[in-house]
Amino acid sequence: MNPAGRVVTNSRPRRLNGLAVSPAKPMKRSGQEQPKLYQRSAITSLDPAPSIAKPNILNSHFILLKQHPTVIPLTTTSLLYSKPSLTSSTVMASQPSAGEAPKPQDRQLGTAVVAPPQAIPDPSTLILRLLTSAEKEASWITNSASWAGRLTQADYVAREAANGASRLLRDGGVRYWGLTTEEEGGEIYAAVETLKKRVLVQSSKGFDIEDSYGIASVFTPAKYRGHGLAGLMMRKLGEWLDTEEANCRFSVLFSDVGDFYARHGWAVVPSPEVALPAAPLPTSDSASPATTPITADTLHPYTQSDLLTLTAEVMSPPAPGKHTRLAFIPSITQAEWHFGAEDISAAKLYPDQAPPTIKGATAGATYGYWVRDFNERKLIMLRLKPGGVEPQDVQDVASVLRAAQAEAHKWGLAKVVVWNPDERIKEACKVITGKDVEVRNRTEGSVPCLRWNGKEGGGRGEVEAGIEWLALEKYCWC
Repeated sequence: MNPAGRVVTNSRPRRLNGLAVSPAKPMKRSGQEQPKLYQRSAITSLDPAPSIAKPNILNSHFILLKQHPTVIPLTTTSLLYSKPSLTSSTVMASQPSAGEAPKPQDRQLGTAVVAPPQAIPDPSTLILRLLTSAEKEASWITNSASWAGRLTQADYVAREAANGASRLLRDGGVRYWGLTTEEEGGEIYAAVETLKKRVLVQSSKGFDIEDSYGIASVFTPAKYRGHGLAGLMMRKLGEWLDTEEANCRFSVLFSDVGDFYARHGWAVVPSPEVALPAAPLPTSDSASPATTPITADTLHPYTQSDLLTLTAEVMSPPAPGKHTRLAFIPSITQAEWHFGAEDISAAKLYPDQAPPTIKGATAGATYGYWVRDFNERKLIMLRLKPGGVEPQDVQDVASVLRAAQAEAHKWGLAKVVVWNPDERIKEACKVITGKDVEVRNRTEGSVPCLRWNGKEGGGRGEVEAGIEWLALEKYCWC
């Protein structure tokens, strides 16, 4: 698709000056008597620019597929932009068509299919420990039946490896856990991942920049379901999250079984959303503000600007009845992680189509960036940041949303989804559709849940009810 519109002169991201804030340091569990002062440079350093023009999603990774004796070398070029070799050693399943694609299962619990019951050991003998590389890869192969979607098993495992090698997660940014025995190579009765994420927090202790954890890929093999093993694993994980080793005040997860996690301490956070149908750009609306495409290479100035304005918002006093404000940092590395998985899926599902290089759009002082979900056939706004509160700003938001609709249409997706829209976004949707947009609270798929540290009274719902989660948009997802 041709770029939507011309470059506009007033599309430079807004900047904040004179922001008083301290260097990012590990959170102290106690003794924060004096609030720290953070300089503007300390804030922007949390969102470093890519060291290369295009994120190198996977330099070189070897994946051992356990039921096949072949070790498959994967590189960025071969993984993203070449057709898979059709040899029996590398192709494990034929690629289904879009119409045959299985319905994606919950990233937290997997499919509901139950296999014949297996012998379950005494739960008191099971521990939660980090998986070895071989166990991690075996776990991916097991859960691929539920989560690969339209990808083959080999492509799904390759994508998971690439995710772990991203700038966001490499060097200890992700931990792969298993409910198992102490001995390596034993049976994995359930598995889970924890992704370290940087957050902005304003509480009674003052403002700080901390580590938090996103919990993902909670999975129990079908043959072990119905025995409470996922609940046991989550209780053990909660105990670890409360330790000095974890060094975090809260964790989050996204699921469509929020009531399950609420029973284990992760309170459901309301998350409204709106949707627009995919559509080509209108040809007759010449009054609509022009947009400029955003690519992975041009996004960084916008995420840095966003970080500064979001920091100021978090540092503002909480709303009445709330005691804490927080927001995940919308960094370029976070965006790259989403883009990387998208690029791999696009290359494998649409090998004859050019890669999805347009990642967002800007109009005036408004900007937004997105990710394509090829399984559920929707384009989701990772972040949509209106530039102001004037009528012109609403028109700018509408232009960015129209660009998203056109990109969804180009890729055969059905709709554009925006999480937690504010009044300006809802008004922009009305500009596009000519009527009030339906706002629905998301209760199925990616329901956000949050658990505060148990040693600070969290895990029972009362503390969590007093928290304001700002910018709860798709970029936070894990």
